[in-house]
Amino acid sequence: MKLGDFGFAKHFEDNSLLKSYCGTPITMAPEILKREKYNEKCDIWSLGIILYQMIFGKAPFDPQRGASISDLIALIDK
Repeated sequence: MKLGDFGFAKHFEDNSLLKSYCGTPITMAPEILKREKYNEKCDIWSLGIILYQMIFGKAPFDPQRGASISDLIALIDK
């Protein structure tokens, strides 16, 4: 699978953590949504979300229209 980053890619050293908040919230890992520091493992979360959407035709965590980021975080945590 090949994902496009549309200019969001970053180079970082081993064992370092990132803190940028960018992307589509419904595919973001919880660490990013919570504005915590994160590493490349968050890309695996996003890949899993995208694969789920491709297989089932819907997002695994799909808050109601008009929901906030905190609503999405609560749904994921649940």
